Amino acid sequence: MDQALKILLLEDNVYDAELIERELQKANLHFVTERVDSRDELLAKIPVFKPDLIISDFNMPQLNALEALELLQEHHYKIPFILVTGSQTEEVAVDCIRKGANDYILKYSLTRLPSAIENALKNHEIEKEKFNAETRLKQSEERYRFVVENIKEVIFQTNEDGEFTFLNSAWEKITGYTNLESLQKPLTRFLHPDDRVKVFNLYQQLWHNESVEKRYEVRFEAKNGQELWFEINPQILYDQDNNIIGTFGSLRDITWQKRSEKRLKASLEEKDILLKEVYHRVKNNLQVIASMLSIQNMYLEDERMKKILEDSQNRIFSIALVHQKLYASNDLSSISVEDYFRELVGQIAGLYNDDQVDMALNIENIKLDIDTIMPMGLITNEIITNSFKYAFRGIDSPQIKLNINRNMRNQIVFEIGDNGVGFQEPPDLDRPQSLGMQLINLLGSQLNAELDLKNRNGVVYTFVFTAKNPK
Repeated sequence: MDQALKILLLEDNVYDAELIERELQKANLHFVTERVDSRDELLAKIPVFKPDLIISDFNMPQLNALEALELLQEHHYKIPFILVTGSQTEEVAVDCIRKGANDYILKYSLTRLPSAIENALKNHEIEKEKFNAETRLKQSEERYRFVVENIKEVIFQTNEDGEFTFLNSAWEKITGYTNLESLQKPLTRFLHPDDRVKVFNLYQQLWHNESVEKRYEVRFEAKNGQELWFEINPQILYDQDNNIIGTFGSLRDITWQKRSEKRLKASLEEKDILLKEVYHRVKNNLQVIASMLSIQNMYLEDERMKKILEDSQNRIFSIALVHQKLYASNDLSSISVEDYFRELVGQIAGLYNDDQVDMALNIENIKLDIDTIMPMGLITNEIITNSFKYAFRGIDSPQIKLNINRNMRNQIVFEIGDNGVGFQEPPDLDRPQSLGMQLINLLGSQLNAELDLKNRNGVVYTFVFTAKNPK
């Protein structure tokens, strides 16, 4: 040993104490001793000396070994104790062992004392480790139980028949059912009737080791009849031989979340209805305005004013068509580009009743939001209207092209043009003079688009921009 072994001798005979010390010296033990022979001395010396071992005679005038062992137990001292006696019977020695002594040795056989000390110290270390392990286990179990009993989620365990064998306190707090009302009862008894088959099938899959979702949302019924939503997370429970003996898992109360989702869904449905009504009324009002302009146009004689009103009607129609598409759509946030532009182009072409013009449309099937579709529709109206009015004088095979696609950078490429006569002088895009070009420029700016204008073999406008959340 690196440190001296501290031995407390409970012995009233100095000569016998010296015999013990000499025997230990023969065994080359590194030790120090203190001697006491009374109850008071024993209790006073232990906390000061802190002995590793007590060697005790049996009979002393003020204290015997059995009384000493009782004192140690009473004060919760766990110190190896060896009885050295010269005259006591085997029954007395056995009594001492029962009281906690590690060994007993007759005084005429002291040669066995060193090995007895070694064994006593080893056994003490083993007992100490065992005690510490049991203490740690007990503390761990207490911490685990504290967590299980105070966690907000329900922790459960069932046997192989699906009956509850364990439920923490959260179960009663949430459902109102006590453990007495729930244990040894099947889990399915507490489920909402409409979810019992679903949970039964889930457990069948678990029993057969089939792959299942880790979490299921199911309904339970509280004691007061209230519907409760839980997220259930069952796991198979095995015994030491890998046989299925039941399940364990957790139930997380998601009732509030489900109720919030229901309220939100109802709110969104109400919002959709209101939005559809708004789109419907806006479309109707725009059509009324367009009709009023049409009636007004009938009374005009000035051809220039007639054309201005017709252009305004077309612009109003392109806006009204957006609201009509939104009203008819299940998705109130976006519109099918292909559906909208095919109808818009067809409507504009119908106004000019010119079957000779080939309408070449190449439109990707994507959806864009109203803030993007609206300026694109107005741009289309301006450019196609101008093509019908001015582009095809002397052109044998007139054609209007409309291409809407996405490029490699997921940008929208919006290209519209014709194969007509083109501009005699290309317009200044930075300082447009005509109302139509001013509108095209302004609407392109709303899209944050890069505008390119080609004036060869007709006119082609190309707008490239990044759309918000194209679908």
